[in-house]
Amino acid sequence: MSEVEELHKALRWRSWARLGCRTQIVEGSAIIAPERPNHSRTIRDLAAQLGVGPRRKSGVRAFRIALPEQEHVFLPDVVRYRAGATSPWSHQDIEFVAEVVSKATTYMDYGPKLTAYATLKIPLYLVVDPSTARCHLYSAPEGGDYARRLTAAFGEVIRPSDNPLGLTLKTDKFPRD
Repeated sequence: MSEVEELHKALRWRSWARLGCRTQIVEGSAIIAPERPNHSRTIRDLAAQLGVGPRRKSGVRAFRIALPEQEHVFLPDVVRYRAGATSPWSHQDIEFVAEVVSKATTYMDYGPKLTAYATLKIPLYLVVDPSTARCHLYSAPEGGDYARRLTAAFGEVIRPSDNPLGLTLKTDKFPRD
C-alpha cells in the first residue's frame, strides 16, 4: 500500500467520516468535505437511474479509486462498472463516473479528477453542478483529456450521440444550490 493510500485509510475512519464528511487525497493533500442532503439526493437519483448499488448507511455507495503515482485517492459519487467486472477496485472495469460538485470540491471535479479520469480512459465522466444547474458529460478520452463535451441544463435529458453505453439520464429532479 502506498503512502497516499495509507494516509487515506487513516483519514476515512476518523470522526469526520461518521459525521457525514468524505475524505479524499487530491494532489497529495487531504480534502475533507461535508456531504450535504441535496448532494446525497442527486447521487441517489443518479445511482437509481444507472442501477448502481448497494448503498452505504447514508444512502450512497462509497467507491475508492487510488492513483498513487498521481498522489490521488478519489471517492467518486457514482461509479458504474462493466458487466462481469472482476474487481470493484480496478479502474479498467469502470465505464462511467459521476461527480456532484460542492463548494469544497469544485476545483477537483473540473481539474484533477477530469484529468485523472481521462488519463485512466474512463469512457464517460459526468459532472453535475447544482450551483450552475448544469451537467457536463465528458466522453472520448484522449491523452489526459476528453475530446467530446456535452452540456445540459437541469431539466433536460442527457442523451449523447456518441454514447457507448446507450445512456439516457433525466436531470429534472436534481436539486439546485
